[in-house]
Amino acid sequence: PQQRARLWDIVFGINDTYDENMLISVSASRTTDLAGDYDDCGEFSFQFYNEGRFNIKNINDLPIGLQEGLQVVIYVKKRGSNNYVPFGKYYSDVTEVTENGKIITVSGYDQLYELNDSTFKKGIVYPEGRSLGDWAEEVAEDAGIILGIDTVFYSIISTGYITEVPHREALRLIAEAGCGILVIDKNGNLYLRQHIPNKKGTISKDDIVEDSYNLINDNKYLGVDIIKYTFSAASSEQELGYLEEVLLTKEPQEIEITYSTYPAVVSTVQVFTDTSTSAKISNIRIYSDRILFDISGNTGDTTFITVTGKPYNSATTDITRGSISKNIKKIENNYLITGDIADSVAEYQFSRVVNKYSYNAEIVTETEIDISDEIILNAENVARATEGSTVYVTKVGFDISYENQSETIEGVDE
Repeated sequence: PQQRARLWDIVFGINDTYDENMLISVSASRTTDLAGDYDDCGEFSFQFYNEGRFNIKNINDLPIGLQEGLQVVIYVKKRGSNNYVPFGKYYSDVTEVTENGKIITVSGYDQLYELNDSTFKKGIVYPEGRSLGDWAEEVAEDAGIILGIDTVFYSIISTGYITEVPHREALRLIAEAGCGILVIDKNGNLYLRQHIPNKKGTISKDDIVEDSYNLINDNKYLGVDIIKYTFSAASSEQELGYLEEVLLTKEPQEIEITYSTYPAVVSTVQVFTDTSTSAKISNIRIYSDRILFDISGNTGDTTFITVTGKPYNSATTDITRGSISKNIKKIENNYLITGDIADSVAEYQFSRVVNKYSYNAEIVTETEIDISDEIILNAENVARATEGSTVYVTKVGFDISYENQSETIEGVDE
């Protein structure tokens, strides 16, 4: 009485569980990219022995609904523990049936991977500026996902825009401009976060599997070059798009016109109408580089359409840090990097990627390590230049096969 319960998870349809008595092998990972070069995604794979569980001999015998798009939640049990805890939530991409139906392998990726298959097309120029947090909200809503957003992104104002890119890339651009990262936690929740390390203590050399520790110096950056964008509207209006001989139909049809010059702000959309045509437009959607609308009329009539407005002139400025003679990291084509954002990104990228080492190791510690944790690796061959080998974790993974369990971590100099 007088108490409330919160519904944490609900599953509709078939929910099947595979434990250590059925599984042959399992691997999974969660990852992010601290430097903002790209947003890698977590992967999973599990294999089980099909002893009468499914009456199949090959992939043709497996229903289409079970071949891909399955939601898979991976649970792991740490050494010395009796309890399983969630490691990650994924979606299957490939199912393989081998050995005449005896072995089934399911593999796939986390939600970030799927966001590469849909496109964000709603970029609009905001002359007075718009917060990165508001941009992130719009991208998430358009992609149909739930995104946790750190409050700091609402205080970062950009006078730029986002052009047509996959939703995954749109979120990456926002994270890059806001000096943040995209993270998916063990429950499959997606967050846009600041770089704030979570200190987890020390991993001693006794916790590191022999010969598994690596200190990597491949393609180390010596400097960064950030392209800063400035946009301003043209002084006079001009024709942005023109479409002639549009054949009308009674039912509305969608028309898309890409501007001849963009980004731009549209002022008028005109459709030719007189006694010889019955054209009507509705549901107008105006974006920075295109306009979409529905048009209808008497079947067989034709019309033409003009779009006018003010294109935005653009200018670029190089903001550099460190040596730019070679091994430069260059960030361009991120039109959100305007004003003070450019200096902030330059400082952040310089501190995150210039003269930094990368690490990876297999560990046996009972401490739970997660993305964005800060740990100290006390391996015997730590380079002095790393100042005590303080590492920011960017990837965690594990692999279990025939009762052999391994856990791996990757990270960069903190």
